[in-house]
Amino acid sequence: MPGASASPRFIISAFDREQRCPVLQARFCSDDLDALRSILGEQAKDDPELQHQYILDGDELAAIVKRFAVAFDPDGLNCGEPDIFLFRRRRLADTPYLVHTGYELPLLIDGRKKLARISDGYPPLTFEGEDRFDHWVAKGLLHKEEVLEPFDPPTKRWSGHRTVYSTPKGEEWRIPASKLIWGNFGRTGAWNETLERRTSYPNTRSGY
Repeated sequence: MPGASASPRFIISAFDREQRCPVLQARFCSDDLDALRSILGEQAKDDPELQHQYILDGDELAAIVKRFAVAFDPDGLNCGEPDIFLFRRRRLADTPYLVHTGYELPLLIDGRKKLARISDGYPPLTFEGEDRFDHWVAKGLLHKEEVLEPFDPPTKRWSGHRTVYSTPKGEEWRIPASKLIWGNFGRTGAWNETLERRTSYPNTRSGY
């Protein structure tokens, strides 16, 4: 369709809170932002380009599916009631390979991802969904390590930086390897092909 690629692209996503990842998604394109904004109502009034992420209730989802002819039916999913989100397609989704971001937990459990590294300022001393990782740690399937780096002095917002490492059992060696890699980057500020290789081959001892 001529010009369709230039239209804003949106994603409707069903997010499973147990697996901490999307389990169903559908894409649609539309230039009619006014129609979409009218469905979203008050929550979108200060977002003229609809750049934010929105959680949809049943009526909003039904209206979007009907108005924009989206093939999206979460009722048949084999999970609890998922959260339904709407957001504009991000550039990260255009990479020519599968991005792990947002799928860390199921990939760790399946053994397809050997290390997850999640960092943010603290407080709080937890990240959203960390309890689901802890569930599998308690079951003995995953290993977890937390590193706190206090700020001196603390900022108005944060007391320090917190990093949580998660690996499948038996892959704990990847945590000190990761610290070495990122510590080297932090000291030199230089990323190179060797470091890229070591962080990109999860099934070899040279990387994670």
